[in-house]
Amino acid sequence: MRVDKALFGYKADQVHRYVSSLEAELKLLEERQQEESAAYERTETELLNEIADLEQGLTELERMEAGLRQWIQRNG
Repeated sequence: MRVDKALFGYKADQVHRYVSSLEAELKLLEERQQEESAAYERTETELLNEIADLEQGLTELERMEAGLRQWIQRNG
């Protein structure tokens, strides 16, 4: 009853088609959001792994530099 009163002046089949199209659009938007969220998470993981690799490389370079300084002090 309430729906019929709310739709007073509108053709019910047109309203239902419109609501159905809105629901379909909402579903597509939700799917797109999930896909974009998954892509963001994959990219974030890749970047964090790259940062970790770079930090490890930097640590190795710093260790090598310290070893070279010690060698220079002993042999220089």
